[in-house]
Amino acid sequence: MRIDPIIVAPDGSLSGPGMACTTVAKQTYALPARPNLDGGDAAGMSQPAPTDVRPISNSTLTPADSVGAPVNSGGFLARRRP
Repeated sequence: MRIDPIIVAPDGSLSGPGMACTTVAKQTYALPARPNLDGGDAAGMSQPAPTDVRPISNSTLTPADSVGAPVNSGGFLARRRP
């Protein structure tokens, strides 16, 4: 197998040995604006922290449906409790 390169210039023109007998469909689209990583105006980029964060205990978790078997062990490899 031989792979001939196609060279793409900054202006979008194509050249190289891979272009012989090749038809290329060009498609252009607008890219979104680059994010500002300098810490300047970050309006719309940050989201407020959730205020209703509550701790959970594994002992109070129950399945939402009856398909799953309830497991009250110490984990995946814990020994079975009577």
